[in-house]
Amino acid sequence: MARRRLSFWRFVTVLVTYTALHFSAAQSQTSGGSYTIQGRATNAITGSSLAHASISLEEPQDNALIASATTDENGVFQFTYLPAGKYVLRGSHRGYLTTAYEAHESFTTALVIGNGQRCCENLLLQLIPEGVISGTVAEDTGDPVESGSVTLYHETNRTGTEAIQRVRSVTVNEGGMYEFSDLEPGNYFLSVSATPWYNSHSPLIHSISGQHDTSGESGNAALDLVYATTFYAETTDADSATPIPIKGGDHLRINFALHPVPAVHLHLHAASPLSIPAIHQQIFGTSEPVMVSSIFSSNGEIEARIPPGQYEVNSHGREGAPGKQLQLNASTDQSIDIASAAAPSLADVTGKFALSSREALPDDIFASLININGDTIGTARLNGDGTCTIRGVPPGVYRLQIEGSGKRLHVLKMAANGALVDHRQITIGSDQVTLAATLSPDHGLAISGFARKDSDAVSGAMIVLVPDDPAHNQDLFRRQQSNSDGSFTITNVEPGKYTVVAIQDGWTLDWAQPEIMRHYLQQGEPIVITTQNPQITQLKEAVPVQVK
Repeated sequence: MARRRLSFWRFVTVLVTYTALHFSAAQSQTSGGSYTIQGRATNAITGSSLAHASISLEEPQDNALIASATTDENGVFQFTYLPAGKYVLRGSHRGYLTTAYEAHESFTTALVIGNGQRCCENLLLQLIPEGVISGTVAEDTGDPVESGSVTLYHETNRTGTEAIQRVRSVTVNEGGMYEFSDLEPGNYFLSVSATPWYNSHSPLIHSISGQHDTSGESGNAALDLVYATTFYAETTDADSATPIPIKGGDHLRINFALHPVPAVHLHLHAASPLSIPAIHQQIFGTSEPVMVSSIFSSNGEIEARIPPGQYEVNSHGREGAPGKQLQLNASTDQSIDIASAAAPSLADVTGKFALSSREALPDDIFASLININGDTIGTARLNGDGTCTIRGVPPGVYRLQIEGSGKRLHVLKMAANGALVDHRQITIGSDQVTLAATLSPDHGLAISGFARKDSDAVSGAMIVLVPDDPAHNQDLFRRQQSNSDGSFTITNVEPGKYTVVAIQDGWTLDWAQPEIMRHYLQQGEPIVITTQNPQITQLKEAVPVQVK
């Protein structure tokens, strides 16, 4: 009888615990306030309610968790007894992208409650079903390719100009299968790089020895085959690649059939025995390494087996000597002495940096050169005396970025020998470059204001901080999104002259293009920021929200 009585009370305890947990799934209570945030989580495509979605309230500054709840069978969630303040509302569910309220890219609308603001009931938190692209990689015979890499690219304007950016790569499995999940809506591109399993050399370096490895020269010529980098759909030219549109919830199957072609043999004599030339090709405006079959010997020669095509060959110099970048049309077998080839040199950029305040530079600071596509081309850590060298920089136009340890140091002025400096940009050719720059400390400056339309607060508007002379100050642009009460704070602002504009539904605009933003500047709010400004400068007038 005692055991039965004990089992009964255990059952009651479990039942009470389950009931309590089930109650907290739909509602989370906090203490210390009288405000409520309540709403419903839905499928952004169909509008249907999402039961058992995980909902969280977070601090806007550091995303620290404040409270969490789970939606009920009708997708409803509720947070009660909240103090006045700002909250980030975020939801997640299996098969959906984790999404914040009114999210655009990495921006969201914070919920502001208190001081008469009671915005936050009957909210609609729309979760986007994830997109998936999967498929197989096989030879045109149907045999799976087991040593391939599939790369995903995304068409985006997150840098302010429409561009195609690399997302990530995955390795195909033994059956030649691959998959990309958690994809947001948009246009994507796919490419495949692989090596036939029967090729006599792997993509890796086979030998480093005193003798040239000729093991492949007497091999079966019929098996001396390679795959060209192949883009969807069935093209080896990136400019002819077909975009793959993804809508929320799409699960697309994209299969590749690779056609092996006879390899082109490049005999490259490097600048030094330990300088291995790197072979790249231009893909969507970015230089990417090529998967090659190769043999290397310590006498400074590398035999690379690649598909026919256009390539870049980069070779670093010996003992500080300049490297070179060759533009190569690999249509036939070739032997190239890189050291004597008529080609632009890769520049070594030696910098000397100092703070305008003459204070010591912070520890763990890095200098980077960023090209016009927003790609980091080279990075080096600053020494204790503020010097560093970024090696092997190809000719091009760059901006200098100095940051590290959670700080970004602003470039006040810059001068160079061996390169052309125009405002904040540096044009590098084939000469070696000596660079000097004066930096301003990160003062943590910010601009705060309100976005309004006909005196009404507008939430979710794109806020753009446009610098004076935007064509030469691309790195001074800043963006933010207005909160539920129309408020916004733009952080990490550098000293300078600006105009603040607010655009409703402007997230697809090329906001870093001066000719596009010129139309919006007329109704923007001008402001001048100096190191004498307070840490947060409040705009005196509300920023009028303009229609895209």
